[in-house]
Amino acid sequence: MHALLLNALSMPVGVLSWQHAAILTFMGRVALVEVYPERRIRSATLAIPWPAVVQDQGRRTGIHLSPNRPNVLARDQYRCLYCGLEPKMPNGRPNLHALTIDHVVPKSRARSGYVEAPWYDGALIPVNDWSNLATACPGCNGWKGSSTPWEAGMEPIRWPFVPGLLSSIRIVISKARIIPSVWEPYLTF
Repeated sequence: MHALLLNALSMPVGVLSWQHAAILTFMGRVALVEVYPERRIRSATLAIPWPAVVQDQGRRTGIHLSPNRPNVLARDQYRCLYCGLEPKMPNGRPNLHALTIDHVVPKSRARSGYVEAPWYDGALIPVNDWSNLATACPGCNGWKGSSTPWEAGMEPIRWPFVPGLLSSIRIVISKARIIPSVWEPYLTF
């Protein structure tokens, strides 16, 4: 079970393990907002509520996600941006091992860590920027290789983008396997 982390404005900004949420609550770094009513954390001498939603009173900012593999896969909704393939496990969850991360403009074309992005009017962007990373199936990534999508004749279904606030919240929430009903009031916008 996980705990939803809210900022001071009651916006979701993260998902924590229940252990991390309990430690932060015990240390006074976050306030306990909601608990799982049927669960308690027990020790030999203590029983405390199991945190479901906690709030960081000091954090007022939004979400700042780095463009790492889990976040890029979640942004692209676990779908290949070239062919649309959505590999699934037998339980219906996305098959993360059947997807790769592709550099739209290959790293081999980078100059001083930057690539030219024709879909941004030729702007220079960092090679590992959100705008240059796309989810791809191994077949599409292998076919594209170290060429650009235009050279390989495979333009993306949707161009990679820097996630805004709502996309960032969706990425954060997607890291929880199950969305508990106690979180729902905090996820409506």
